[in-house]
Amino acid sequence: MYCKQCGKQLVSDERFCAGCGLPNQELQPPTQPQFNGNYQQSNIQINGMYQAPPTAPSNTMATMGLIFAFIIPIVGLVLSIIGLNRASQFGGRGRGVAIAGIIVSIAMFVLNFILIMSGAMDDFLGIYINSGGLL
Repeated sequence: MYCKQCGKQLVSDERFCAGCGLPNQELQPPTQPQFNGNYQQSNIQINGMYQAPPTAPSNTMATMGLIFAFIIPIVGLVLSIIGLNRASQFGGRGRGVAIAGIIVSIAMFVLNFILIMSGAMDDFLGIYINSGGLL
């Protein structure tokens, strides 16, 4: 095969003429593969090089719900419910974390309710206040 502009012979896998730089029209440039939404695929090859597959987005709301379930249960419960509703947008990712956040939030509500009703918190606060606080 010869270059159409300068007439120099082309090697079959050259994309450009070595003499004039004209692109070789008979060779198609490699196309980038289209992502089909499957995050499990591996070994994507682009231009002869292997690249890491794209990472899946994470459900941050579910994770924050679980964290806040231990600190402020009402906030944890709200965030976990939102995270559970958003799990379908992330391909189910974070669903288990959101359910765990809901369970822990409810458990912390019950534990706090029992402590408050039993007077355990009053005893603790009374000792703390009568002792002058932390010394």
